[in-house]
Amino acid sequence: MLGVQPDLRPFQETIQALVADQPSPDLAAVRLQAWLQPRHQAFRDHHLALSLLKVATVHEEARVFLGNPNALLYTAMLDVLEKHEAEVRTLRRYLSGEGQVRIWTRKTRALEALLPYLAKLFEGQRTYTEAEVTHVLQPWLAAGDVAEVRRTLIEYRWLARTPNGAAYWRVDREARPGASW
Repeated sequence: MLGVQPDLRPFQETIQALVADQPSPDLAAVRLQAWLQPRHQAFRDHHLALSLLKVATVHEEARVFLGNPNALLYTAMLDVLEKHEAEVRTLRRYLSGEGQVRIWTRKTRALEALLPYLAKLFEGQRTYTEAEVTHVLQPWLAAGDVAEVRRTLIEYRWLARTPNGAAYWRVDREARPGASW
């Protein structure tokens, strides 16, 4: 039986757009990470983009197909996609095909993947009420109690809140030096 060939044009167009202005490798990595947000189709089909970039490192025709970015941009994008691939391998055990958490656990390795995944659902620089946090999380939880998930996000410092619980916000872990578990 013949396999169906995936349509790579969306990935081609996206990568071309990411590197069209020949950004710094850091900016290219940030753009790619933004593209890989959980609600985006790319989150599920990232492996196609990863394969395409890996082929492009070897074949000049593939580099031309992608807009011919320089080697530093390729390296930055490959690093982001490979890290994302490792995260997704862990997430697959806990997420449904639609991206909902289908198994909630307190295992540290799983939380290292699940909590950033859920934290990305919240906009940076925005405050939320408890009801809004529940409203954001609820569609993404097929398992687990919303209150427990919210408390875990706070406990591991992915979300913060005022002492009275009136306001919640996403913590920018990238900007905090030494941010860790």
